[in-house]
Amino acid sequence: MRSIRIVDARFIPLASSIWLGAAGTVLVGLQRNPSALILWLAMFLLAALGLIWWHKHKQLSYSAITKVMCCGALLGVVLALTRVLPLTSSPVVVQAQHHLVVDFTATVVSDPMVLPQQDKLTWNSAARVSVRLRVESISSPDQIIRTHVPVQLFSTRYVDQYLQLTPGTKISAVGRLDAVRPGTAYVAYLTALTKPKICTGPPRFQWLASSLRERLIKALERTPQEAKALVPGLALGDTRAMSPELLTAMRTSGLTHLVAVSGANVTILLALVFAALARTSRATRVSGAALALLAFVVVVRPQPSVLRASVMGLVLLLGILGKRRTDAINALGIAVVVLVIIDPLISATYGFALSVFATAGLLAGSGKLRSVLAKKVPKAVPAWLVDGLVVTVCAQFAVLPILLQLGATFSLAAVPANLLAVPLASLAMVSGLILTGVAIICLPVAQVLAWVVAIPAMGIALVARTASSATFLIVPIPSGLLGASLAIAFVGAIIFSSTHWHRFNPNQKSVVALTAIVAISAIWVHPVTQFRMWPPNNWLLVSCDVGQGDATVINLGHHQAIVIDVGPDPTLLDKCLTALHIKSVPLLVLTHFHADHVAGLDAVFHRRKVGMIRVTSLADPLLTTKFVTTLLASKSISAQALTAGEHIVINQVDIQCLWPAEIIRGEGSDANNASIVLLTTIHGHTFLLAGDVEAPAQKAIATRYQLPHVEVLKMAHHGSRNQDVQFAQEISPDIAFISVGKDNGYGHPAVETLTLYEVLGTKIYRTDLSGNLAIVESGGMLQVLTSR
Repeated sequence: MRSIRIVDARFIPLASSIWLGAAGTVLVGLQRNPSALILWLAMFLLAALGLIWWHKHKQLSYSAITKVMCCGALLGVVLALTRVLPLTSSPVVVQAQHHLVVDFTATVVSDPMVLPQQDKLTWNSAARVSVRLRVESISSPDQIIRTHVPVQLFSTRYVDQYLQLTPGTKISAVGRLDAVRPGTAYVAYLTALTKPKICTGPPRFQWLASSLRERLIKALERTPQEAKALVPGLALGDTRAMSPELLTAMRTSGLTHLVAVSGANVTILLALVFAALARTSRATRVSGAALALLAFVVVVRPQPSVLRASVMGLVLLLGILGKRRTDAINALGIAVVVLVIIDPLISATYGFALSVFATAGLLAGSGKLRSVLAKKVPKAVPAWLVDGLVVTVCAQFAVLPILLQLGATFSLAAVPANLLAVPLASLAMVSGLILTGVAIICLPVAQVLAWVVAIPAMGIALVARTASSATFLIVPIPSGLLGASLAIAFVGAIIFSSTHWHRFNPNQKSVVALTAIVAISAIWVHPVTQFRMWPPNNWLLVSCDVGQGDATVINLGHHQAIVIDVGPDPTLLDKCLTALHIKSVPLLVLTHFHADHVAGLDAVFHRRKVGMIRVTSLADPLLTTKFVTTLLASKSISAQALTAGEHIVINQVDIQCLWPAEIIRGEGSDANNASIVLLTTIHGHTFLLAGDVEAPAQKAIATRYQLPHVEVLKMAHHGSRNQDVQFAQEISPDIAFISVGKDNGYGHPAVETLTLYEVLGTKIYRTDLSGNLAIVESGGMLQVLTSR
């Protein structure tokens, strides 16, 4: 007779409800839309009152679990509100909306981090440092605010001074407040305008952690680049030296968790402590493991990600020590409750979800999978290999829906890559910690030993690059919500089939196997036939999908075109021009010198003839202006400025330059307001190509000209909120294109701008949603066709 194991999971309903209640409230609240938050709370309250009313009138009965979940959800909402409301209603928010310059005092929360040097819009080559702060006081001419709210500080002026800051240090400086994007867990952004003044030094444990990090880096100075990048990450969670190429390889091969102070690192540490104390009592092992974990948290910094990984590692340890297997399931629920109570904002982060699901996958599936493999795998296979396979498979499948929602790829190479890399990571982590201790005592000796430590790190880098290069093993599952839904269905089907397999008759087993084969084949060999013809034969104008940037192409026939702006990426522009079969560009116009309009310039010259080049009269920013002039000089081509009043006619395309007629300074972006604006007639149809002009320039244009109604508008500045209502009303376009990058960090296009033009009856099309946008003429009417 088959025994039935009753799973003790009494804390899971409470943990799930608290988590969901907190996460939903955080996600809605951080959108900084009071109406949405009130609506969310009203819906929650009405649902709770409805349940109470139905229960009171005996129309609904529910169990104790349901009552616990309702109370848990209510607790989660209340906890989230205690953190969200201070972020959204702080007086600092109002000051940030007015971009005030303030004196501030704050405590450093995180390690400073150097951001990528090339800015998306200005190609500012100066390094930029970012650091999280907890602001304690803000002084402006009008008031002094005492508070304890988080902000994100940026600085390009005093990078070295800000990079030397240690978490726990109290500083004062002058900075400019700016409003944050919706969904951000900060009160404001803060741009530093002066050097930081140290008010109070860091706590001794933070100072010790910084010293250990610096000593380890010095010990690795003479080792290969892979060791310099990976050993600090594996030992201390310091990934500052990792190159984008190596980080991408680690991500593709599923090895990023090794350098992210994840549960894997903590588990390795605890396993090593248990191995060292194998002959001692259980109490001694638990005490030793707890002390080692505490020391590790101190060394790698007690930040939220570290604390989360440590708690999840402790949960896994409790699962090993527990008298019953189900002890760990309840421990996981307790850990979730404790973490959400400590920091409700953590409930809405992907890192928290990944930790919980990975741990749950290990606890729920490792025992069964290990028992199955024990029966199927030959005895000659080492136990450590089987255990590594169990851990990797359970964790990978548990977090698969979340990873696909994040846009990650799923590669079958991740399993063998982890089997090879995890033992090396254990060796590198332990030896890295030992090397850190030696470096404190005697740096020359540590520099010699560093070459030994470098060997496993170089092995991990080799595994990551090899696995990431095996592109044929990447399963082409869609990313985003669709991919996450497919993954949930896939994982659910595997769990259901594996748990009920012994109950299936032969016919049912055949149906399950056949369904699995068909589903996997449909995903792997997905149809690639496109029924949409691109480009259309009768296109007049195309807005190329070049990400967060502009590139517009006007058809002159016979494989010739006028190109206005060239986008940020030469590869994307070349792909668009090649698809349009453009071989000659008689006129190239660069509306202004921001990188998202000029960085793709080299693509225009790729196997194409280029004639006249016209540019704006304002050479700003200087770095991108120099980039353009240098590139043109290398091709022995010069450019001339194009200003208001000029008139150009090529074939059946009539171009009138409306702007710049003057240079507007100090009212937004000078470069944007100096953009070239073209009123163009193509085959009798009117188009307005507005560059990136902001509201001041738009207002000046509307005042200077009697603007006509236009059929098509290339909307200014990617649909930003800085638009002039009079300008929009006068041109009142039938169709508007917005060239914008998907999930860009600028909030483009703004809801206010979309609403403004929708009220005017404009049909709006966006490259981030529809790809390349083409205007075609059919029966004297204009239509829009898209490449997606």
